Amino acid sequence: MDYVEKSGYMSSIKDHDIESRPRERLMTFGPQALSNAELLAIVLGSGIVGNSAIDIAEQILRDCNNDINILAGQHYQYFTHYSGIGTVRAITLSAVFELARRRKDIVGSERPLLLSASAVYEYMKPRLADLNHEEIWGLYITAAGRLHSIRKLGSGTRTAVLCDPKDVIYHALGSNVSSVILVHNHPSGSTTPSGMDDDLTLKVKGAAELFDLRFNDHIIIGRDGFFSYRLKGKL
Repeated sequence: MDYVEKSGYMSSIKDHDIESRPRERLMTFGPQALSNAELLAIVLGSGIVGNSAIDIAEQILRDCNNDINILAGQHYQYFTHYSGIGTVRAITLSAVFELARRRKDIVGSERPLLLSASAVYEYMKPRLADLNHEEIWGLYITAAGRLHSIRKLGSGTRTAVLCDPKDVIYHALGSNVSSVILVHNHPSGSTTPSGMDDDLTLKVKGAAELFDLRFNDHIIIGRDGFFSYRLKGKL
C-alpha cells in the first residue's frame, strides 16, 4: 500500500463497491456518465483514511459552489489546503484544468475575425474572467483581421502583472502579422486602468512603431465588461 503525501495511509477507490467506482463506471458507461466529483476523484486517484478520493472531490466542489470555472482559476497551491492533496496532486489538478482551458482556445483552420474590441472581449473572456490573478496576453493579427497566434506574456498577482514590451514585439517578428492586441484581466472586477497599465500601453505603442507594427488595442477584462484604450481614445 502506498503512502499519502501528507500523514495517513491512502484509501484507494478500489475499496468502494464496484457500482460506485468511478474508473469502472467510466470504462462501462463512458466519461459523460460520471459526475464532476467522480471525474475529479479519478484525477486524485486515492484519498486518506476516513476520506475517500470521492469525499475529497465532493468537498473541493462544495467549496467552489460546484462551479468548475472557479475551480479552474485557482493556483495549484490552493489545492494543497485539502487533506490528502500534496504538491504533486495539486500540480496534476492544475495541469488538467489548463489542458481543458487550452482545448477551448484552440484556433481552428477558420481563425476568428477580431475586428472590434467587443469581439476580442468575447474571445478572451472564457480564458481570463475566472482567474484570481492577473495575466496578460498578446493577440497577433493578420492583415485580414484574423487571429494568427496568441501568446501568454506574463502572469502576476491579484493586483499586478509585469510585461516586457520587447516580448510583445518579439513574437510578431518573422511572421505574417500586421498588428497586435494586448489583453489582460483585473481579478478585482474593475475595468479601470492603473498607472502601470497606462505606462505599459505607451511603451508598447512606441516599440511597435519602431517595427512598423500596428498596436490595435489594449483591453482590460473585468467582472462585467471591458475597457478598450482604442475606444476611449487613449491609443
